[in-house]
Amino acid sequence: MSSDSTITVYFFQPSPALRPYYTAFYLTEIDAAPGVLVDDYLHPEWAAMRFTEGPPPTASVGPGPLVPQWPFVANGPTSKAIHFGCETSRIWGLGLQPAGWAKFIPEGADHAEEGHRPADRGRAGDAGAGGEDVVRLVHQGAAGA
Repeated sequence: MSSDSTITVYFFQPSPALRPYYTAFYLTEIDAAPGVLVDDYLHPEWAAMRFTEGPPPTASVGPGPLVPQWPFVANGPTSKAIHFGCETSRIWGLGLQPAGWAKFIPEGADHAEEGHRPADRGRAGDAGAGGEDVVRLVHQGAAGA
Protein backbone atom coordinates (compact mmCIF):
# COMPACT_ATOMS: atom_id res chain seq x y z
CA MET A 1 0.00 0.00 0.00
CA SER A 2 1.25 3.47 -0.82
CA SER A 3 2.03 5.81 2.07
CA ASP A 4 -0.32 8.23 0.27
CA SER A 5 -3.27 5.97 1.14
CA THR A 6 -5.38 6.13 4.29
CA ILE A 7 -7.87 3.61 5.64
CA THR A 8 -10.44 4.37 8.32
CA VAL A 9 -12.65 1.65 9.80
CA TYR A 10 -15.71 2.19 12.00
CA PHE A 11 -17.40 -0.68 13.84
CA PHE A 12 -20.95 -0.53 15.20
CA GLN A 13 -22.33 -3.09 17.64
CA PRO A 14 -25.78 -4.42 16.82
CA SER A 15 -28.61 -3.62 19.21
CA PRO A 16 -29.36 -6.33 21.78
CA ALA A 17 -32.32 -7.54 19.68
CA LEU A 18 -30.07 -8.03 16.62
CA ARG A 19 -26.96 -9.51 18.31
CA PRO A 20 -28.09 -13.12 17.84
CA TYR A 21 -28.21 -12.48 14.09
CA TYR A 22 -25.34 -10.07 13.30
CA THR A 23 -21.70 -9.95 14.42
CA ALA A 24 -21.17 -6.25 13.62
CA PHE A 25 -21.96 -3.46 11.21
CA TYR A 26 -18.99 -1.57 9.81
CA LEU A 27 -17.87 1.14 7.44
CA THR A 28 -14.45 1.16 5.79
CA GLU A 29 -13.26 4.30 4.02
CA ILE A 30 -10.31 3.92 1.67
CA ASP A 31 -8.58 6.99 0.26
CA ALA A 32 -5.91 5.71 -2.12
CA ALA A 33 -3.63 7.61 -4.42
CA PRO A 34 -4.81 7.58 -8.05
CA GLY A 35 -4.17 4.20 -9.64
CA VAL A 36 -3.26 2.52 -6.31
CA LEU A 37 -4.99 -0.74 -5.38
CA VAL A 38 -5.09 -1.27 -1.60
CA ASP A 39 -5.11 -5.01 -0.92
CA ASP A 40 -5.44 -7.12 2.19
CA TYR A 41 -6.85 -10.43 3.43
CA LEU A 42 -10.02 -11.24 5.36
CA HIS A 43 -9.81 -14.22 7.69
CA PRO A 44 -12.24 -17.11 7.24
CA GLU A 45 -15.52 -15.99 8.74
CA TRP A 46 -19.24 -16.43 9.05
CA ALA A 47 -21.29 -14.99 6.23
CA ALA A 48 -20.79 -11.31 5.43
CA MET A 49 -22.31 -8.77 3.07
CA ARG A 50 -20.53 -5.70 1.73
CA PHE A 51 -21.83 -2.77 -0.28
CA THR A 52 -19.22 -0.68 -2.12
CA GLU A 53 -19.52 2.96 -3.15
CA GLY A 54 -16.75 3.57 -5.65
CA PRO A 55 -14.99 1.23 -8.06
CA PRO A 56 -16.06 -2.37 -7.39
CA PRO A 57 -13.51 -4.45 -5.48
CA THR A 58 -11.46 -7.35 -6.77
CA ALA A 59 -11.17 -10.56 -4.76
CA SER A 60 -10.23 -14.21 -4.61
CA VAL A 61 -11.48 -16.76 -2.09
CA GLY A 62 -8.41 -18.84 -1.33
CA PRO A 63 -5.44 -18.80 -3.68
CA GLY A 64 -5.85 -17.36 -7.15
CA PRO A 65 -5.87 -14.12 -9.07
CA LEU A 66 -7.96 -11.16 -7.93
CA VAL A 67 -11.04 -10.96 -10.15
CA PRO A 68 -13.59 -8.14 -10.48
CA GLN A 69 -16.56 -8.31 -8.09
CA TRP A 70 -19.97 -6.66 -7.96
CA PRO A 71 -20.53 -3.52 -5.86
CA PHE A 72 -22.64 -5.79 -3.59
CA VAL A 73 -20.81 -8.91 -2.39
CA ALA A 74 -22.14 -11.66 -0.15
CA ASN A 75 -19.75 -14.37 0.96
CA GLY A 76 -19.39 -17.19 3.41
CA PRO A 77 -19.38 -18.89 5.57
CA THR A 78 -15.81 -19.55 4.44
CA SER A 79 -12.96 -21.75 5.59
CA LYS A 80 -10.47 -19.91 3.34
CA ALA A 81 -9.03 -16.41 3.52
CA ILE A 82 -10.35 -13.83 1.06
CA HIS A 83 -7.70 -11.76 -0.72
CA PHE A 84 -9.24 -8.48 -1.87
CA GLY A 85 -8.27 -5.17 -3.40
CA CYS A 86 -9.98 -1.77 -3.53
CA GLU A 87 -9.33 1.65 -4.90
CA THR A 88 -10.71 4.81 -3.26
CA SER A 89 -14.11 3.73 -1.94
CA ARG A 90 -16.49 3.42 0.99
CA ILE A 91 -17.58 -0.08 1.96
CA TRP A 92 -20.47 -0.81 4.31
CA GLY A 93 -20.61 -4.32 5.68
CA LEU A 94 -22.34 -6.59 8.10
CA GLY A 95 -21.44 -9.94 9.54
CA LEU A 96 -24.14 -12.57 9.70
CA GLN A 97 -24.22 -15.06 12.61
CA PRO A 98 -25.43 -18.64 11.93
CA ALA A 99 -28.79 -17.74 13.50
CA GLY A 100 -28.98 -14.74 11.15
CA TRP A 101 -28.27 -16.98 8.17
CA ALA A 102 -31.04 -19.34 9.25
CA LYS A 103 -33.49 -16.46 9.75
CA PHE A 104 -32.72 -14.22 6.73
CA ILE A 105 -31.33 -16.42 3.93
CA PRO A 106 -34.11 -18.44 2.27
CA GLU A 107 -31.77 -21.02 0.72
CA GLY A 108 -30.45 -22.07 4.13
CA ALA A 109 -26.95 -23.40 4.74
CA ASP A 110 -27.13 -26.25 2.22
CA HIS A 111 -25.11 -24.12 -0.23
CA ALA A 112 -22.02 -24.02 2.00
CA GLU A 113 -19.57 -24.57 -0.87
CA GLU A 114 -21.06 -21.55 -2.68
CA GLY A 115 -19.41 -19.33 -0.06
CA HIS A 116 -16.03 -20.21 -1.56
CA ARG A 117 -16.62 -18.53 -4.90
CA PRO A 118 -18.08 -15.27 -6.13
CA ALA A 119 -21.58 -15.59 -7.55
CA ASP A 120 -22.89 -13.48 -10.41
CA ARG A 121 -26.47 -12.90 -9.34
CA GLY A 122 -27.35 -12.09 -12.95
CA ARG A 123 -26.81 -15.67 -14.11
CA ALA A 124 -29.42 -18.35 -13.68
CA GLY A 125 -28.37 -21.17 -11.37
CA ASP A 126 -26.20 -19.13 -8.99
CA ALA A 127 -27.05 -19.60 -5.33
CA GLY A 128 -28.02 -16.81 -2.99
CA ALA A 129 -30.37 -13.89 -2.96
CA GLY A 130 -29.82 -10.83 -5.11
CA GLY A 131 -28.84 -7.54 -3.48
CA GLU A 132 -32.38 -6.18 -3.44
CA ASP A 133 -33.63 -9.45 -1.94
CA VAL A 134 -30.99 -9.40 0.80
CA VAL A 135 -31.78 -5.81 1.77
CA ARG A 136 -35.50 -6.69 1.90
CA LEU A 137 -34.84 -9.81 3.97
CA VAL A 138 -32.58 -7.97 6.43
CA HIS A 139 -35.16 -5.20 6.81
CA GLN A 140 -37.99 -7.69 7.37
CA GLY A 141 -35.91 -9.71 9.82
CA ALA A 142 -34.85 -6.63 11.79
CA ALA A 143 -38.48 -5.56 12.07
CA GLY A 144 -39.47 -9.01 13.33
CA ALA A 145 -36.41 -9.64 15.55
